[in-house]
Amino acid sequence: MQSTASHPATRRHRAETEALPPLRPVAFPLLAELLLGVGVGLAATLLASRVSDTSAAALGLTGHLTTLLFILFRVIGAGVSVVVAQSLGGTTDAGPASRAAQAVARASLGASTWAGLLIALATVVCAQPLLRLMNAPADVFALALPLLFWLAPAMLLDAWNAALASVTRAHLHGQAALRVIVLVNAVHLGLAAVLMLGTPALPGTALQVPALGLTGFAIALLVSRVLGVALHLWVWRSTLDLRPRWRDWWALPWKGGPADAAFASANGPPGQADKAQPAARMSIRARGATQDAGPAAQFPEGCGQKGHPLRCACSAGAQPASASRLVDAPFDPQRISQKQRRQALVGVLRIGIPAAAENVLYRVCFMVSVAVAGQLGAQGLAAQAYVLQINYLTLMAGLSIGLAAEIVVGHLAGAGRLHVADRLVRRALARALVLSALIAGSAALLAPWLMRLFTQDEAIIALAVKLLAISVLLELGRSFNLVVINALRGVGDVKFPFAAGAASMVIVLAGASWWLGAAPTAGADGLLQPLGWGLVGVWLAYAADEWVRGLIMWARWRSRAWVPLAHAARRRARRAAQVG
Repeated sequence: MQSTASHPATRRHRAETEALPPLRPVAFPLLAELLLGVGVGLAATLLASRVSDTSAAALGLTGHLTTLLFILFRVIGAGVSVVVAQSLGGTTDAGPASRAAQAVARASLGASTWAGLLIALATVVCAQPLLRLMNAPADVFALALPLLFWLAPAMLLDAWNAALASVTRAHLHGQAALRVIVLVNAVHLGLAAVLMLGTPALPGTALQVPALGLTGFAIALLVSRVLGVALHLWVWRSTLDLRPRWRDWWALPWKGGPADAAFASANGPPGQADKAQPAARMSIRARGATQDAGPAAQFPEGCGQKGHPLRCACSAGAQPASASRLVDAPFDPQRISQKQRRQALVGVLRIGIPAAAENVLYRVCFMVSVAVAGQLGAQGLAAQAYVLQINYLTLMAGLSIGLAAEIVVGHLAGAGRLHVADRLVRRALARALVLSALIAGSAALLAPWLMRLFTQDEAIIALAVKLLAISVLLELGRSFNLVVINALRGVGDVKFPFAAGAASMVIVLAGASWWLGAAPTAGADGLLQPLGWGLVGVWLAYAADEWVRGLIMWARWRSRAWVPLAHAARRRARRAAQVG
């Protein structure tokens, strides 16, 4: 006779009524980090403007270049967040999960070192060609070139900080990462203010700090990034019980070697070390109560196939969980084999490369729209720049929810709790849509007053008001992308979002921006003739691209085509945890 606990109706009820892990503890620190980044950028520009307008222009120009280069660190950062989250969620046994997560963390350090060195070298070698490609005026070029040389070593430090912070967030310690970033940026701005502007001589002495301009900015940034690495390492040791060795900072585990042999001789065949030393259980703190993790609530292997019901009865024994895990038993890093590190790095690149490629392609297609805006003269470029500044703030709430969903969904996918992940994504999307509508709608209503903070030109203000009205539609579509694409990445579905997104970005973002916004050309007719709607046409193309990509991603999520990929990612995580 079938027991009540295993009855399909009971399992279905548990799947649909189980408490969802809260996103707030993960999303709020991410939102604070994003807002802090915008604030620091504005403060740095203000400091540079106190030196000279040319210094502010040089800082802005180098900022565009370093931001573009920093996207390449997403190869590591995005992959680390997902793979560590899946590893930690992959089992109730703290031993294999902890060891797999440590393998990912240590592999990310070596990869970050080589990526940072490569980008630092590219910064030095390509500085002059890139500045000439961007048509930097001679006076701006003279300041931007040495600044890029100074910032080159900071690329290596930023690569380490990005990897260290990604691992900390994936362990659901976002507040610890936030505290480090707040302190680092406070030191950067405080020291930059002193070094860039200088100080008067102390009373009765000749001691003073000379005004170093942009060189002082670069020195302050280097000092703060070194501090950031030290603080992140302290968090790793004190909170995560992770202690990198010197070899972890440069080793790339591409092939087996003495480390594999040493691991095998010390621990025997795969899994034997775990049997010899049983691991402590991982507890899950669920809304005030601490429980042992029960059997995983998951879609069966048939989920995602044609004809399988959406609300299938396959969630027996699931326990509530929150974004807080207590791992009771640390593991000796010597027990992490070279093969585990190699598999960890491959997993990171499997997620990170498509994510970074998507960001790079978006930047390239967006530059096409910027080129169209450049045809509209100084007023058009000014309106574009001012509205983009407002947009950066309006998207922060949706972006923080999306990044938090990626981390928490990764934990749930690693645990096989895909029904809970599905419900979590739907709730996260609903919240992102509501917040985006409220923030973008408020910005549109306040547009005439907001724009007067930037300019008094009535023509620019009138154009910006129209663009901010279109932004309400744009931000609603963007919410689908920010939440659903990150959720798909969290379950290991990365190829489809990149392929579908690439098609939309090329055809709609770049193509429609030109077709709707560019000025009509002589000799062209039919569909090849641009409509000449100016910036209004460009921003309609922005909105269309976000909605096309967003609805495609939402259809992908609802189709459950990601479920087999989530199962495959979980199997890889479990194999990686057991490999010796």
